[in-house]
Amino acid sequence: MGKKDRESIKQEFVRHLKDVYNLCLYLTRSDLEAEDLTQDTFARALEYIDSYTPNTNAKAFLFKIATSIFYNRVNSSNTHNNIEYRSFMEDDGSEVIGRDLTLVEDEEDRFVRSFTSAQIRRLLLNLSFEHRTILILADIEEFSYEEISRILNIPIGTVMSRLNRARNALKKEIFRMNEIIEKESSGANIIRFKGNSKYGND
Repeated sequence: MGKKDRESIKQEFVRHLKDVYNLCLYLTRSDLEAEDLTQDTFARALEYIDSYTPNTNAKAFLFKIATSIFYNRVNSSNTHNNIEYRSFMEDDGSEVIGRDLTLVEDEEDRFVRSFTSAQIRRLLLNLSFEHRTILILADIEEFSYEEISRILNIPIGTVMSRLNRARNALKKEIFRMNEIIEKESSGANIIRFKGNSKYGND
């Protein structure tokens, strides 16, 4: 690979800097760790630049490196942010190969979609890093099953089953948050009622 080609690829990588940083931020849930992981990702990408085919999917190439570095760190320490490491190869997903895992249109799904993208992104941080990763790749970055399979180095069946579980976990988190909001709102209404009561505050 010539010097000109290398410079062109470097520029191609740089265009995805923000996307890589956002991924790292979701994975680490820490600004400092995200910056560190982003730097390591680009350093590794330049180290293995000869393995990248120009004008293909640079973002997927960088995401694969970022997730690989992160998972290796988690694996070596066996814990990250109080979440125990669990091998990404535990579930082979064979039972759902070929099954359409699109969420069924129902009242719950309509409620989930009523939350804004910003709210959903914040709730993602409450999920395990496994679920965060698969949701980011599939539902935010919109990679295909095949691309996610290559990025995470897992079978397509595993991608499908894990994505289904991650979406269900996110739905549970949304409903949990809604219950908290409703309780807080209910409490506020009670306080206002008591304050305006002819009997005064008890």
